[in-house]
Parts: sequence; C-alpha cells; structure tokens
Amino acid sequence: MKMHNVVGDVFDWLKTTHEMTVPNEAELGARFDQAWQTRGAVDHGYAEDYRRIARRLVDYLVETRSRGVPAPAAPISLGWAEGEILVWPDSVVRGDKGQIVVRRVKTGKPRSNAFDDIEYTLLHLATMQTYGGSAQVEVIYLTSETTQPMELTERKLKTRSEKVQEIVRRVRAGDFPVKEEARACPRCPSFFICGDLPSGAITIKNV
Repeated sequence: MKMHNVVGDVFDWLKTTHEMTVPNEAELGARFDQAWQTRGAVDHGYAEDYRRIARRLVDYLVETRSRGVPAPAAPISLGWAEGEILVWPDSVVRGDKGQIVVRRVKTGKPRSNAFDDIEYTLLHLATMQTYGGSAQVEVIYLTSETTQPMELTERKLKTRSEKVQEIVRRVRAGDFPVKEEARACPRCPSFFICGDLPSGAITIKNV
C-alpha cells in the first residue's frame, strides 16, 4: 500500500505542477525521492525492491502522458434535478485524429468487471456531456502497463445513470437505512451510533 501511496503522491504532483508539460528526469527523480522518503516503505526488508517497482510505475505513467496533446483536465459538473456531482478526470488529451480522450489512471491491474463501478458511469456521462459522443474514455493500469478503452452498452448506461440519480436523491434526503449484519455490525467502529445520529458536527478520526 505504501508503494502505491508514493505513486499516487507523484501523480498528484504531476497533475498540479505539470498538467500541460513533462518534467525533466532530474525534477522527476527529486520529486520521487521526496515522496519515497515521506510515504514509502523505507524500513521494509524489501524496501529497494518496492522502490524499484514504484519508480517503474511512475516512469510508465510519464510515458503514457506523452500520448496525445494535453488539454486542461477541469472538473466536470453533472447536474440532475436530484443534485450535482463533480467529476475529476485524471487527464485529458487530444489524440492523433483530433478526438478527445479522457483518462482515469489506476496503479493496479484491470479487473474483468471494473466498468461495472459507478465511478466509470459518472466519468462516461461527464465526458459525453462535455466533449460529445466522439470522445473516448480510457483507463490506464500502471502495474500491467496496459490501456483499456471503456465500453458500455446503452442499456447499462441508462440503468446505471438512473441508479446514480437515485443515490444522489437519497444522499440529499439523508436516507441511509440501517442494514444489520451479524458479522459486520459488531466489528463496526460506529456500532453504538448506527441509525439516528446526534445533533452537531461529527468528526471521524483515523487512528
């Protein structure tokens, strides 16, 4: 997990400092070293192996950013009567044929059912709304060094879009029904406040 945190830290830096540019090797190396020292598994017995893998993931990430002409990856607002969702693409580029490509980056490997996640429905809807039907959504997997174009049937898109709108409606209405589970509930840190919450601010602390 710490190795992936290092990659994520460098990626956040790339998105903010080099959204439209590519860092040189010295700059990238310095930023990676900083991330590794602060967030990496520096005391692990296989620290050097993890460090080497993390650096390869970062290098591949930089390689993928050279495919296409970069464009600003501004947040996209998806609005319905039920409410609004802001979707943040990881990057946006213009391809060789002029088409817009919106990308999501994952540090792991692809899953066969990955596109069933609501995250990708939102990304697809946001892309089509902003860039039109010719735009393409693709997911880059750093561990497997693969790129997978997103594909959704119209039926699935319609069903999941309706599901998202229902989720937004329930969130805005504060509709969070209790689902009691004999195995999960006793271990839940919120076990004693499940259901109606007390008035006032509630803060979740990571221990």
